[in-house]
Amino acid sequence: MGAGNGWYCKSCGVEEYYPVGAGLMSLNVEETRECIARGEFGEIARQLLSKDFPLDVNTVDEHAFYRCPECGKLIGGGVVRFFVGKDDFELMLPVVPEECPACGARFEFVDDRKPVSEREIDAYVAEILESGCPNCGSKDVHQLAIMWD
Repeated sequence: MGAGNGWYCKSCGVEEYYPVGAGLMSLNVEETRECIARGEFGEIARQLLSKDFPLDVNTVDEHAFYRCPECGKLIGGGVVRFFVGKDDFELMLPVVPEECPACGARFEFVDDRKPVSEREIDAYVAEILESGCPNCGSKDVHQLAIMWD
């Protein structure tokens, strides 16, 4: 189950929410595994799922957010986690958007490619609740709590 945070403005109707984590249908998603097998996520990821790799590797698709290096907006992306067993092996592969839909900035550097934490999302939402709607400036902004599968 995933959780998240968000906000909505009663004045203009704009809302943003930030679901993070994995839902019930996130384990070994066929489309993701096919992309990995084609090499779209790099050679290491492809090798982990190849028949030549000696372990049975599972994947989990997760929602994640990245901070735009120019405008600071949180932009949706993902994370693919590779794991064997419960505690044996885990590798995280960020799935970062190529550019910010708000300002067009590119996610080029290593720091741009690290997902923000739930704590950073909470702080981002708290800042909007305090400062007002970024769309219309209204102070009639309320928090959204999100739970999803």
